[in-house]
Amino acid sequence: MRNLSLVIFLLLPITTMYSQGDPNPCSTYIDGFRSDIITNRDYTNCLIDMEIITEHVIFVVLGMTYTGAEDYHLAVNRFSELIAENPNSAILYSERGFAFRSLGEEESARQDLTVAKSIDEDVGQVYLSALGRIGTDVENVSSVGQETLLEYARRAIELLPDNVTAYLQLGNLFFSFGQYQDALVTYQRGLEIDENEPEVYFSIGASYERLEDYNQALMAYDKAIELAPDNPDFYVAQGTVLFRLQNYDQATIAFRAALSLGTKSVNAYYGMAAIMIREGDDEGAIILLEELVRLAPEDAFYHCILGDSYRRLERTNQAIEAYKECVSLATSHQLDSSLLRYARNYLEIQGVQIDEDN
Repeated sequence: MRNLSLVIFLLLPITTMYSQGDPNPCSTYIDGFRSDIITNRDYTNCLIDMEIITEHVIFVVLGMTYTGAEDYHLAVNRFSELIAENPNSAILYSERGFAFRSLGEEESARQDLTVAKSIDEDVGQVYLSALGRIGTDVENVSSVGQETLLEYARRAIELLPDNVTAYLQLGNLFFSFGQYQDALVTYQRGLEIDENEPEVYFSIGASYERLEDYNQALMAYDKAIELAPDNPDFYVAQGTVLFRLQNYDQATIAFRAALSLGTKSVNAYYGMAAIMIREGDDEGAIILLEELVRLAPEDAFYHCILGDSYRRLERTNQAIEAYKECVSLATSHQLDSSLLRYARNYLEIQGVQIDEDN
């Protein structure tokens, strides 16, 4: 079954709960390691009975599995069995209804979805919870499939048409898949639900930024800041665009605001340090760059930039250490070759042995 890794991901807390002592009490219902673990009726019922996982989550995972495999007939049959056992489960009626729809049985779909909402008018929240648990991590998305995730986000919107979070969830999926125009349209639909939600404006700004419409991005970030002036992420985003537009004075104001609010964003530290370096303030830049390499210790670029500032201030020993870190961490895709070459040359001039493997 294609979505086995999705099952493993969502059920990982179940297996790890029993890794240091008693085995999973439901393991007796599994005949070896089977790819249809999630469709094993005795196993899933045991998980629910033992309160290891809620029926809501297990049923959504089951639905995703069938959807990913496009096995809607099997989905209808299985959910019908489960409804007979759990007649008051809104998510089961909802999942069967969507399976009916995929089979073109619109009247059956309409009836099931109506029943689902009559049992629990917030049944769509289950979809949001499941999507939130999966997130947009590349490995998880690969396991589930982009279209399956988008389908479930659309289901959440259908069931919760006045919930701005549902639109944010769908928009975030589009954004993570690189579909920025679709993300933008979805976020703008969210604004029709709540025009005072700062996260929507922030997301709109991010979409415009990826589409390289920087003026529109700034307008959206400005609105997000107006609505939530204590959110450092909004200032970081604003400062990053202003920096890209070479509006360094305004970028400085934005980055300083983010730093004063306690951000740990590498973009804020690097952006502010880069502006200081441009203004000849290596002393001030070093304070930020030293914190930056603590935040991102595996990034060769930041070590290299820190080495440059030490070198300009003739702090040779510290420059050597920073450049050594830069060279040891550098990879061809991470660091501009001219920066790496300069770091190597400096170390050679200082008589420092360089590992030729790097």
